[in-house]
Amino acid sequence: MADWIAAEMEFKIAGLDRNVKEASLEIVENELKKRTLLAPFDGVVEEIYVQPSEWLQPGEPVLRFVRMNRLRIEGFVNAREIAPGRVDGAKVEINVTLPGDVTEKLSGKISFVSTKVGSNRDYRVWAEVDNLPGRDGYPWLLRPGTTAEMIIYLNPLRGEPTR
Repeated sequence: MADWIAAEMEFKIAGLDRNVKEASLEIVENELKKRTLLAPFDGVVEEIYVQPSEWLQPGEPVLRFVRMNRLRIEGFVNAREIAPGRVDGAKVEINVTLPGDVTEKLSGKISFVSTKVGSNRDYRVWAEVDNLPGRDGYPWLLRPGTTAEMIIYLNPLRGEPTR
């Protein structure tokens, strides 16, 4: 009978020990989550500002991460010729010449039209396009800084039929 009571006590102690270890594991997992950086999009680490185990203040930058799955194509529109309403939200075609004189076409739409007109009477616009899988060992087709041609399909004038 004493052996049975001792075994039951050991079983209870083992259960409590398990609970303590599970709680310790949960604490470690929470601490790890606090120190793990996750981006909400696909991209590439471009620059690291700190070294491993270096102390940081909250909000201090750790790295520069460049989004690669969706890119912004920037350009300028002549304010004397085209009103912002004709451009805002308009569909665009992006033509990019890649190495080997290969031209790729991507489509997107204008997502920003600047309210400011520059001294040259142009205003800035940008379109967002989904990047495509790359070739020759690089994971992305387009890279930031690549020169591209943007064709904007203007929104119709008021009263003009939509095509």
